[in-house]
Amino acid sequence: VEQTMSRFLPTVVVANAFIKLNAPVSEATKKDLPLMVSKGLQRLYGFQHSDGGWGWWENDNTNPFMTAYVVYGLSLAKQAGYEVKTGSLNKGITSIKQQLKNTYLDTTTRAYMLYSLAVAEDKDIEFFEKEISKISSSQINDYARSLIAMTWKLIGDENKANESLTILEKNVKTSGEGAAYWEGKQFHYNWQNDKVQTTAMALKAIVNINDRSELKDKVIRWLMMQRQGTAWRNTQETAMIVYAMVDYLKSSNELEPNYSVKVFLN
Repeated sequence: VEQTMSRFLPTVVVANAFIKLNAPVSEATKKDLPLMVSKGLQRLYGFQHSDGGWGWWENDNTNPFMTAYVVYGLSLAKQAGYEVKTGSLNKGITSIKQQLKNTYLDTTTRAYMLYSLAVAEDKDIEFFEKEISKISSSQINDYARSLIAMTWKLIGDENKANESLTILEKNVKTSGEGAAYWEGKQFHYNWQNDKVQTTAMALKAIVNINDRSELKDKVIRWLMMQRQGTAWRNTQETAMIVYAMVDYLKSSNELEPNYSVKVFLN
């Protein structure tokens, strides 16, 4: 499921952003995109469990994060104009709400589930206020804080979104290379406390809530320094960073450069 999501969704997100920004997209990509999206959607429909959720595989237990990730992906594909089965998406949304009743969920997964519901255009403000209030401020790491800030933004509470972002920005770390990042564990099997993904999600929160922030270019610099070749450590991490960088691209002048460069060799 994760491999399918991390293959088709970044393609949808990037291609549609480039079209809106009038950036160059190859004719081959334009032609192949509908087929790629269709194949991805059909695989995801086939992986959906009887309870409406998704796991990492077709026949394993339903997983809270993967359910939220797929609902996020289906919602973005729908918003980009692709035909998404309403029944499948609605069952996924219902599954997330059911899984939120699990008291053993870690804070970051819970925050991601709420964020996915908000992206899916669930505007039940009373529901979100109730669910976010269940999360103890002492348990929130910067990954969860980024997600909660964006959730407030999506449901229309600008004040709470900015309050969360202010705290997030105060927690930033800087390095000597003019780069900025947020702490997490350097090598962590679980995504919930990963240093690179935390920084990517913080970038996404910044550009969606306060795109005038002076931090965003420094964060981009740090994330680029973490690349291993043309990607990051795994497909999920690479996909999450792509989602954040596309949002950055929409609010920056990256595609309209205006500077002179001198290159010296030897």
